[in-house]
Amino acid sequence: MSALTCSSNRQMSLASRCRWRRWWMGLGLAATMALLPLPARAQVSFETPRFFAAGERPYSVAVGDLDGDGDLDLAVADEYSVSVLLGNGDGSFGSAVAFPVEPNSGGPRTVAAGDFDGDGDLDLVTSNGLFSADVSVVKNNGDGTFAAPILFAAGRGPFAVVVGDFDGDGDLDVATADSGGYPFPYYFSSVSVLDNNGNGTFAAADTISLSALPVFTVAYDIAAGDFDGDGDLDLVTANGSGYAVTVLKNNGNGRFRLQESFGTADSSSASVATGDLDGDGDLDLAVLAYYGEVAVALNTGDGSFGAPLGLPAGTGLQDVVLGDIDGDGQLDIVAASTSNTVSVLLNEGNALFAPASFFPAGNFPQSVATGDFDGDGDLDLTTANFYKSVAVLLNTTSNAAPTIAAISPRFGAVDSEVTLTGTGLGAATAVKFRSEQSRLVDAEFAVVSDSEIRAVVPAGAATGLIGITSPTGKAASPTRFRVLP
Repeated sequence: MSALTCSSNRQMSLASRCRWRRWWMGLGLAATMALLPLPARAQVSFETPRFFAAGERPYSVAVGDLDGDGDLDLAVADEYSVSVLLGNGDGSFGSAVAFPVEPNSGGPRTVAAGDFDGDGDLDLVTSNGLFSADVSVVKNNGDGTFAAPILFAAGRGPFAVVVGDFDGDGDLDVATADSGGYPFPYYFSSVSVLDNNGNGTFAAADTISLSALPVFTVAYDIAAGDFDGDGDLDLVTANGSGYAVTVLKNNGNGRFRLQESFGTADSSSASVATGDLDGDGDLDLAVLAYYGEVAVALNTGDGSFGAPLGLPAGTGLQDVVLGDIDGDGQLDIVAASTSNTVSVLLNEGNALFAPASFFPAGNFPQSVATGDFDGDGDLDLTTANFYKSVAVLLNTTSNAAPTIAAISPRFGAVDSEVTLTGTGLGAATAVKFRSEQSRLVDAEFAVVSDSEIRAVVPAGAATGLIGITSPTGKAASPTRFRVLP
């Protein structure tokens, strides 16, 4: 199918709506055919957000089954503690219970979950922010309550923490993005890696300074992934000044070296997430620029990255995550914004993204995470909101197979319009007519809504059923369309 995006007006014919033209040349003759709007991809929707009280100034939220009951729970890093909200399995959560973390640092900045002591339940680790030089580990008592914190030294001003088996010994280690602390962060920014001793305690941090970079760089966020495909986890930081992104290569033993740094259009970034965005089997980057873009940098296959492509995603951007929000098998982008929204950019395949859709999320979201909180099989969203709450947005996107209830008119000539009505049509990727050879021929079409498609009878079409294809299935018209001579 060939198509270009054009403006839409339901009172006008498809041909008159779109001024773009496709020219076919043959036998010295030129023919024109109006192009239709691109078919809409899967549309995503959420319930009105539900709000649950948390502690003072929540900065970060992590998701996991903390009490072992099979439902996802929330851990929120707030001013001086981690607040735990146990999930009820239906998208609601119990009252927050605060567990102290680091009373002298100004509060934890981020929180992550992992089974550090190997006892089968999820523990928590926090990076303790600009005024500290440590991380706190709080061990799970097995029921979603947590023991007193144990502090381990990191670099100055750890802003973010990530968990992974960096040295390949089978237990979970910790890495932090260190901002450099107060008051001279530019000179001390680093990445710290703390190896797990196997029992949930950690060895002295191995610190990789970012001061060797040609420009001053301040690390604000960190993520892990095997970017070069050698079987061990590498690291990437999002930097609030200097280079927007720094990639650190794992030597294979949990020790890291600076591999490359590059900028985005914004030249600084607030957050980074990793995932296979173009479906080629290696991990790409989504880098959040505070002033309004998500930059996508595709992996070239060897752990280096192509030039970032900026995608508008709103203003005041704080945090980015990846997840298959619309259930089509592609990783989508979700960003939290202090404009009181989350933005969702749906992946249409091969790292081509639809324009951002915006959903209310409460006051000043600082971070966002995904999880199936109501147990219905799709990914919901949660945000940590600066003003004492977390928001939960339950996904209501339909993943049901499409249906065609009716076609109108039921007859017409080639190049005439036919309207299909039904359900789940908004995600249609193809409309097909029967041909004289009992094969299928593609039709140009436009999605008007989730319940209506308009198609043009293609050359070569013959009388028969009309079919549509979408990521969730196929459907055929209940009656035949008769093609007039």
